[in-house]
Amino acid sequence: MHGRVRFKLQGRAVFGRGFIAEGDISTVSILVRENATLIVGDDVYLNSGVTIEACHEIRIGNHVLMAPLVSIIDDNRHETEPGAVLYKGPIVIGNNVWLARNVAVIPGGSIGDGCVIAANSVVCTDIPPNSLAAGAPARVIRKLDLPADWVRS
Repeated sequence: MHGRVRFKLQGRAVFGRGFIAEGDISTVSILVRENATLIVGDDVYLNSGVTIEACHEIRIGNHVLMAPLVSIIDDNRHETEPGAVLYKGPIVIGNNVWLARNVAVIPGGSIGDGCVIAANSVVCTDIPPNSLAAGAPARVIRKLDLPADWVRS
């Protein structure tokens, strides 16, 4: 870990081997609320300004790269209208994924293995494996042709 990295772990948090968080330019912030779970796989890289807030459950696979200002939260925290659903199930980010600058993964969003999510995208649904997705909300632009043994680094 480099620079400012802030952890507030009230629930369960598991971090795999090779975890890197670089808070040199802006703080990396990881919050796991009481009774929540955050599982982070091996060789996960968080760049400056990444925020992760687990209110229920977030699972991040192996070999995941997060560019500056990525934000992941699994609960809406406030109703947009009476009776609105706040929690839509766990957020799952697969293996070998790259989240580009300023990506937001919000309740209802999950990302399959091998995906790239373009800058400034908002993931609020399931993105299938080996996809390039972009936009707000994020939509699949095209499939990616990835060799089975290729790993992001």
